[in-house]
Amino acid sequence: DKTVRLWVVASGSCEAMLEIHSNQVTSVAFSPDGKRVATGSGDKTVRLWDVASGSCDTALEGHSTLSPAWPSAPTGSELRRALGTRR
Repeated sequence: DKTVRLWVVASGSCEAMLEIHSNQVTSVAFSPDGKRVATGSGDKTVRLWDVASGSCDTALEGHSTLSPAWPSAPTGSELRRALGTRR
């Protein structure tokens, strides 16, 4: 439904709803410290979010295909390399 919801497991409550993609969200990956999340969508963008504020601070556009699902990684560097970013 073009959104990502962040849930508090202990209470079962929705802490935040991340809404900006214009197509279905197909991929989600958290940073190892849990402070950031990357989302990929059928709109051919990858967006990087600040979990605490729920704000999207980076949009990576121009992918020629759907953003792939990302494997879990022990560090954020694998995701950055896969996306071609240096942050």
